[in-house]
Amino acid sequence: MSKISKSIVKKEISLVSKGVLRKTGILKIGKFPKAVQIETINTCNAKCISCPYRKGMKRRPEILDFNLYKKIINEIGKYDVWRIDLHVFGEPLLNPKLEEYIRYAKTHLKRTEVWMSTNFSIMTKQRGENIINSGLDNLLVCVDAFSKLIYENIKELDYDVVKQNILDFLESLKKIKNHMLFRIAFIPMSENKDEQKNFFDFWKFKTKGMKNVLVQLKAYEDFGSQVEKQNSIMESYKSIRRKVLSPCNQIYNMLDVLSNGNVSCCCYDMEGEINLGNIKNQTLFDIWNSEKFKALRKHIESRDYELLPDLCINCIKGVGK
Repeated sequence: MSKISKSIVKKEISLVSKGVLRKTGILKIGKFPKAVQIETINTCNAKCISCPYRKGMKRRPEILDFNLYKKIINEIGKYDVWRIDLHVFGEPLLNPKLEEYIRYAKTHLKRTEVWMSTNFSIMTKQRGENIINSGLDNLLVCVDAFSKLIYENIKELDYDVVKQNILDFLESLKKIKNHMLFRIAFIPMSENKDEQKNFFDFWKFKTKGMKNVLVQLKAYEDFGSQVEKQNSIMESYKSIRRKVLSPCNQIYNMLDVLSNGNVSCCCYDMEGEINLGNIKNQTLFDIWNSEKFKALRKHIESRDYELLPDLCINCIKGVGK
């Protein structure tokens, strides 16, 4: 892994670890998570080799009910949450009312940033302007390639369409001045290892002078061994993770609300196997402070492999063997 890659991993760890206090090796947990990921829709039109969705999802396709979403946002507004992400698994733009979800969050969360990740394949110029005007704080697109051949092998999407959609969005950003940070990312993997320089040369040229656009590396993750390991990358990543986080940062900072209302503590949990409760009949506060979640944290901290979900046992984020 390059020095730049290691730097990006460390920055990501720093970001996601806000709210975790380390004192003599003890991690202190707040009364509410510092970040909440909300799956506004669980279907996706891409088949990225770096995502387990490529192999198919068992959960039935659905959009998160808007009234349930409002319940989540209203509760989050009571606490000091620094970030929500409007995606877990799925392509957010497939939700036809996505902008309404963003605007509701921005209207009711005064202290919380709203983030989102999209593959940009179905972005239109008008929708891009709507997204910019919605108040979204941070938007990520992982392009991961420079050439059409490599991109389409990695994503199974039309590279020419995605590239033009991003270029159109950049023009809209120049026209509509606002605070949103737009990130164009490259996830290093064996399939694209010769594309990195050209990727950065091209997108840095296209975004030159745009202070609210970041062209960046993003760490490769194997989703708890649900996708192919990239050994050289994974070993460096594991080493960095374990030096900074022990044993797993997710359980002290974040909850994930899936489109069916089930709550997990892990953004790798595509099928919702780590089910800590359901927001339809519980609050996030109660789930975060539940005996079930406390027991899971204890098992992870003690590395009680016989009592841990397979996802945790196979994960590189500090628990995995």
